[in-house]
Amino acid sequence: MQTAIFLQSEVQDPYAIYANFPSIFRDDINHIWAVYSYAHCKTILTHPAALIPPVNKDGLNDYARIITGGLARLSNGNEHIRARETAMHLFQCMSPVSTTDILQHLIGKATTFDWVETVCKKLPVLSILNSFGFNKEDGDFITDHMHQLIRLMLPVKTEEQLISVNNISKEIYHIIEKHLLKDARFINLAPELCISNLTGLIIQSFDAGRGLLSNALLNFQDKDPVQKSVIETLRFDSPIHNTRRIAGEDIIIDNHKIEKGQSILVVLAAANRDQQQFKDPGSYNIERNNNTAALTFGYGIHMCLARQLSINMATEALQFLSSNKVSILQTQVEYEPLINARLPKELQISIDKT
Repeated sequence: MQTAIFLQSEVQDPYAIYANFPSIFRDDINHIWAVYSYAHCKTILTHPAALIPPVNKDGLNDYARIITGGLARLSNGNEHIRARETAMHLFQCMSPVSTTDILQHLIGKATTFDWVETVCKKLPVLSILNSFGFNKEDGDFITDHMHQLIRLMLPVKTEEQLISVNNISKEIYHIIEKHLLKDARFINLAPELCISNLTGLIIQSFDAGRGLLSNALLNFQDKDPVQKSVIETLRFDSPIHNTRRIAGEDIIIDNHKIEKGQSILVVLAAANRDQQQFKDPGSYNIERNNNTAALTFGYGIHMCLARQLSINMATEALQFLSSNKVSILQTQVEYEPLINARLPKELQISIDKT
């Protein structure tokens, strides 16, 4: 029996799997609907009854609960409106930072290194923290503990993970609180919403930014215009493969009834390869005229606000690499054991800065 849910680490080509499914599929094994076509994914992403699933807060301390409770990406209705307004204000307060400067600091004098561990897991988070003026000590602490913080998003946590999440949530909450309370731009905003959404932004950037930086390098050709290459990577080799919704009421799609309370898997990566939307979707083509229509960052009211920020960061990073002689040293890439994201575990490269 077919199942829509699998670990990215266990498949060589997820797109071949997606192509075998109809545009909408009921996975009875995992008790979830899965939508694959561009049109159906867009319908779910914009449907008022397709809600963000509730976060499992069992065992979380007050700090972790505040962080998850105020996130724009995890809220619905009026709560989402308030949280999104706060998130948008945060974006407006970000100062420009030099991706190249951060890259040079991270790489140092190394000529051979793991691009994922050295750069991809740190650059997106540091870019955001630096844009808000966090000092080096706090920035390094948060960056070094992201592997603990992202467990906050796990739907089910072990007792050990709960202890780790609660401890790091408290520490990072106080670091961000201390920083924002000194900034007059946030005086009139709800402090808990600010802390929650800034924390959410760095959590979201950790996996999505890491995946984009890795996949963009894997697909980049030296003669390609860099930003076009980044944008096509987001469509062709999306770091985020799916997101989830829950039906707040019955939803009818293509004569299928998704009943109230049922879960929905929105397979964004499959939508980005839909031949009804993209010409020759299995080909990497930076000149395709609608590559920007990819659903990688979502669509509608929950569309990720960091789209342009992510594109600009990856573009500057690739421009830095293209100005040097870079070689990828491994022939095969292994992926993290995740369901929703396709993230290379490591990517050994050499760089000649002469």
